[in-house]
Amino acid sequence: MEPQPYEPYAQPADGQQAYYQDQHYQQQQYDQQQQYAAEQQGVPQQQPPPPPSQEQQQPAASGDDLVYRGPEFDPTQFFGAFWVHDDKNPQNHGFEELKNFLAAGNDYCKDIAGVFKERAAIEDAYAKSLQKLKAKASKLEYFPHGSLRDAWSRILKEFEEQASWHNRISDMFKSRICESLLGFEKTLRKDHKVKQQPVEKAYAKYMDVVNATAKSQKTAFSKSRDVESAECSLEEANQNTSGKFGPKDIARAEKAVKKATEVSKNADEAYKKALVALQEAREDWETAMILGCKELQELECKRVNQLKQVFYDISHTYSSLLPEITKTCEECTTCSENIDAMEVVKAVSTNRGTGAYVAQHDLYSVYEENLNLPINSTRRELILKSKLSYWKSMVAKQHADREGLMRLWDASKGIQAERHSNMSNVMAVKRKLVASDFQLVAVHATVFKIRSALYNCKGQKAPQHSLQPYLRAVEDKGCMRYRLVLPPEYNIDPQALLEEENRLSQNDSQFGIAPGIEVVSSAAQAYGNMPPTSPQPDTNEGYGVITNGQGYAQAQDSDDDFSDDDDDFSDTDVPAHAPPAQPQFQQPPPQQQGAPAPPPPPPPPSSQPQQHGAPAPAPPPPPPPMPSGQDAYYGDVASQPQPQQEEMYGDVPTYQQQQQPPSQQGAGQCRVLYDYDAQESDELSIRAGDVITLTDTSDDVWWQELDIPEGDPPQWARLLY
Repeated sequence: MEPQPYEPYAQPADGQQAYYQDQHYQQQQYDQQQQYAAEQQGVPQQQPPPPPSQEQQQPAASGDDLVYRGPEFDPTQFFGAFWVHDDKNPQNHGFEELKNFLAAGNDYCKDIAGVFKERAAIEDAYAKSLQKLKAKASKLEYFPHGSLRDAWSRILKEFEEQASWHNRISDMFKSRICESLLGFEKTLRKDHKVKQQPVEKAYAKYMDVVNATAKSQKTAFSKSRDVESAECSLEEANQNTSGKFGPKDIARAEKAVKKATEVSKNADEAYKKALVALQEAREDWETAMILGCKELQELECKRVNQLKQVFYDISHTYSSLLPEITKTCEECTTCSENIDAMEVVKAVSTNRGTGAYVAQHDLYSVYEENLNLPINSTRRELILKSKLSYWKSMVAKQHADREGLMRLWDASKGIQAERHSNMSNVMAVKRKLVASDFQLVAVHATVFKIRSALYNCKGQKAPQHSLQPYLRAVEDKGCMRYRLVLPPEYNIDPQALLEEENRLSQNDSQFGIAPGIEVVSSAAQAYGNMPPTSPQPDTNEGYGVITNGQGYAQAQDSDDDFSDDDDDFSDTDVPAHAPPAQPQFQQPPPQQQGAPAPPPPPPPPSSQPQQHGAPAPAPPPPPPPMPSGQDAYYGDVASQPQPQQEEMYGDVPTYQQQQQPPSQQGAGQCRVLYDYDAQESDELSIRAGDVITLTDTSDDVWWQELDIPEGDPPQWARLLY
């Protein structure tokens, strides 16, 4: 009885396990027939190897392998490696490269199916025909990567070694390889189109919003120019140097200024709304891009696993042949079993990827920032002050919103740990937190940009900022557009940004704006004893916030005497990140006879009366008055009063005050704000609330403590009197 040929099988719909059970059963039936025929002819038959298990066929993957992890995009996977686009052609972004690669993969499946079909036709021609086919297969346009490339190379080498195979190999190639690959390729091509359409639509919408935002910006700038032109006309009418302007002309000019101002305000609001829409469209496109790439990556893994199954079927067929092909069978089996879909994806991402994700944020641009534009200096400064005050309030709002998201993140993780929420809800909160971090950086960059313009407007040197290297400026027909480009390795530290902003805003009082940033949130209530201008990091936070460390306090003095340009003692400044070394206080040496004794320190104004002979310190000068006629539109940018420092232990004298006479109590006292443990033998351990008596101060308010180098007032203490 002739053995029946091995019939092809199809994968059932009830899962991969049933698929392999059916395959194993049919293979056993076929092997029994082959064994019976071989026994009849007296030829020993080699036993085929068992089919691979489900774990070998599809590697186990945890639920976090394809989870979006925020700004730390994985450049070894599709959703983190195809983001960079062509600047000359914005439509040709990284997703187009991914589409071309997937299309080439489909063509590759079709091509190798044709290769195996031809091999089935020329199987009887043996070695000569196989050599020609190997040369043709080596010139295929698609070149696989990673372990898939090694397996394909081994199959091509097998073309030369297995020139003596029989009709069984030809039947195997026709039914089990060609038909399955062609059917799989058609289905895969349709699935690719379905997954690619949402990404393409989201990107097209994003580009439309980008163009609309640019148009809104140009309109806002144009209306700002109209306001400037109307203001100039009004000034000319008010001056009336030529004598040709009458009261009606002045009234008409004032009406034109009012109308132009209203139109400019509406255009500016439309521009802000366009920026919000741009942010939403960008987030929608990024979300669609991430989801689409994840789904396309899963399809690519299926394609690689399908090819893995094809190569395994080939090696399994070889194992049923004569013993002289055992060596070839073992090599092909090893190559096919070593195929790893994720390793192939990593190789493709490394070799064909266009680059990792780079966060780009379009910043809010002000028409008055460009000093080359002809604008009245007073109005320019007034507008920039108004913008700076507004965006400083936005910084405080963003920090407060981020703290709320951090608490929501902790709560969502706790709910998910108790199995009351799924992973998608937790990751949604994380995506919002990541977006909040990037928005926070953009707001800080906007404040720095406007503050730098104010410094330049006043002819001063603008301070440096850590975000300055990542700012990009593009001029488009008079419109200066600013963009913040953050590399993948950039680590967003909200606490450090807030401390840097507080440091840079100390001189904002010269512009009539309150220095510092006051973040009003629920966390501020936990530090009620701390000054409002010294935000303390939450030591219990563990997700994206600086943990325990040396604190910072805000000095009361904000005079311009401490500017960097006029500082001749920069080498002896007290560092701001840690208190300087404090030796043990000693009694001052006795005064020589004939030398006048130093006057006693003035008492605090809240607890002691004003002594005669020591004039009271003059109050700081008020900020310059705002020009009239502009408050209705640009808002009030008057400086806010400094928070009243809490007088702790105001009536309790220190040990040195009790032991020393009033003439030897030093040049003043200060209270320690933070704890510090001595690190060296000559340092002094201090605790929050301790009162330190100063031995001497100079006329320019520089301090000289006992055995301590001179320096400006330290930030770890607060002057009492």
